[in-house]
Amino acid sequence: MMMAMTTMSNNTVKMMGLEGSRRNARRSSISNLMAKIGAFLRSRLQASSETRWNHTRNESEELLHQARCMSWAANSALTCRRTF
Repeated sequence: MMMAMTTMSNNTVKMMGLEGSRRNARRSSISNLMAKIGAFLRSRLQASSETRWNHTRNESEELLHQARCMSWAANSALTCRRTF
């Protein structure tokens, strides 16, 4: 029964031409998430460099690695063709 309701609502969405709106909403929420992640990483890097003048290269590289992984995950979600 639940599957029939989901299929019917998806068909209704397609008939109304709203599938683009759903996709845009998902992209918008992913973009917001990426902005929050970026702000968090920048604040963490700034706080770390303010507390210690001798900010180690390994810590900087770790933050860059985290940022790249999060960016890759968000880009993968944007290009994913499945509807959630």
